[in-house]
Amino acid sequence: MKRYYWTILAAAIALTAIAGCDEGGDDGDEIAAWKKAPFAYDTTTIATDTLPDAEKGARKLSYTFTKGENFTYRYTSSARETQTIKAPDTTMTQTGAETRVYVIKTTIQEVESDGTFEAELEVLMAKVEAVLNDETVSYVSTEVDSAEREEYWEYEALLNKPFNVRVRPDGDLVDFFRADRIVNDMIERSGLKDSLSVEQLEMFRMDIMENVIRPMASQIFRGLPEEEVGVDSAWTIPQPPIDLQILRMKPTHTFALEDFVKKGDDIVARIEGSLENETTVSDMARQSGINVKDPVVTGGGSLFFNVSKGRYEKSVTRTSIELEFSAPIPTRGGGVARMTRTQSSTTLSVLELLEANASGEEEAK
Repeated sequence: MKRYYWTILAAAIALTAIAGCDEGGDDGDEIAAWKKAPFAYDTTTIATDTLPDAEKGARKLSYTFTKGENFTYRYTSSARETQTIKAPDTTMTQTGAETRVYVIKTTIQEVESDGTFEAELEVLMAKVEAVLNDETVSYVSTEVDSAEREEYWEYEALLNKPFNVRVRPDGDLVDFFRADRIVNDMIERSGLKDSLSVEQLEMFRMDIMENVIRPMASQIFRGLPEEEVGVDSAWTIPQPPIDLQILRMKPTHTFALEDFVKKGDDIVARIEGSLENETTVSDMARQSGINVKDPVVTGGGSLFFNVSKGRYEKSVTRTSIELEFSAPIPTRGGGVARMTRTQSSTTLSVLELLEANASGEEEAK
């Protein structure tokens, strides 16, 4: 089956964040449970208790790590997409669904005096299930044989190749290191190295960095507000624009701090997130006679940031995108008709912190 990338789902990825663990101490049974079912993601919320009003004053949300801390995350992205093309004499519909689950180890390598830190990310395991019309993909990294490793090259290339990211305390991703190993392996395994021009290879590299590597890191280290925030505070974080050739989308994350709650001995911020979007139709589309309707982009979810430990505990987010455009096409009689294409997608994103190791003692979900 030919592997495919989701085109209009980039904005959906932009809403997702990191998810968390239940730090109940050193619980060997619970640790064994997730290791026995590493790809069984959980969309339920976390259990919290009420925090006294006297302890609900404004607080700074920031990542506060120490060198040597390491975490194990499970990141899940489950997407569905439908595309329909209508022309004067025909209608074609294509449907697809894909669920990707990654188990990612994150290790804090260095922490600077201002709190900026360098983290190493490594994909330990992966599972992918996809359906495109009547074709299916079923990949589990812990079960494939040598022949299947070559068939599923774009998934295999991610495994056991640590890359580093430098992050500010507010979650701003400053720089990436050592990601070329993944990019180069994907190019080599794809068999395209000798058939693509230098410019095409560079576009391939950029696609992998922007649509695979960077989104993975941004799930673990999401942007945070610069100022202190309290209950009912709201803030926005603009995201990089998304170019779809015929239009450009500029998504913005909007957050509202609903409450401070208690989880064990920790104070946790309960945050509601939403997605806003601004769309600009490209000059190319106008000049080509392509009519584009304003995309309908919606998204939202719940996020739990552990203020005491300086990291997210859990998030479950959902995003949907609806896009429609029409373009002129020549007819057999030498005239011109219009072709209409509609695309709709929904994405569920969940990221769970399965284990944390700060000082030789494991915290397990």
